[in-house]
Amino acid sequence: MNSKILNSFFIFCLIVVIGVMSWRDMHPKVATDTSSSLGMLAYYAGDGITPEMIPDEGGVRLSVTVGVGEFSYTLDDKAVWTPHGMLPATIAQRQVNLQFHFKDLPKNPDETIKKIKAVTEDWVHKGDLVTTLILDYSPVNADFKDYTALLKAAHEAFKKSYVIYAGINVLWADGPQKDMLKELQDESPQFLVHLPQVHISQELLSKLAALKYNVILQYPAGTQMGDIDRADLKKLNSLAGVTLTLDAHKPLPKKEENIGLFPKL
Repeated sequence: MNSKILNSFFIFCLIVVIGVMSWRDMHPKVATDTSSSLGMLAYYAGDGITPEMIPDEGGVRLSVTVGVGEFSYTLDDKAVWTPHGMLPATIAQRQVNLQFHFKDLPKNPDETIKKIKAVTEDWVHKGDLVTTLILDYSPVNADFKDYTALLKAAHEAFKKSYVIYAGINVLWADGPQKDMLKELQDESPQFLVHLPQVHISQELLSKLAALKYNVILQYPAGTQMGDIDRADLKKLNSLAGVTLTLDAHKPLPKKEENIGLFPKL
């Protein structure tokens, strides 16, 4: 009798296991990839750009980085948040990255992290897929100690939800400052570099190559793919992506150009 009960129990367990496995096959888990998701062609939407200006007829739906505002700080370290650019909006079926600019840096990042979280939640509540937060601080004479502290605090606060990237100045590749980039790189898998012009001079190309870290190049407003010298970009082994800054007065073609992932240029 006990043997029959035991056999029945095993059969029941087998049926449950098969049922669960079948259900999982029919309902696969959709993982949210918050890894290196800027490694491709993307757009930057700064002041004056609306969702309607984003190219949207090629079926590619490239990611969009939105400049949401700037932080500055009073003498007693109070954060002053100045929002600008696009207000939180639904940008359907696209990855949305938020770029926070920094005029200077806090001594205590807590207040800043809370504000970043609040701004990010405003976008998430609009239904946007936000995966990456960019902290953009790139003066010639930088405070590396406070920048590293800010990046560490952001990484700790958002590591379960978002990737943190750091904006840097390409001039940091020269002199004693280059040694500080290693500390920043520990908190940022890729660096964002603003290009002052479309044409990359040989001097600038050498500086970019000297960084030896994965870089995303953010081109000035109005740059189109046809303006970029791809031969120069192919010389950068560290190139992770290119961001085209949208210009309200020089809109890009509505049909997106599908050039694939980097480094295939």
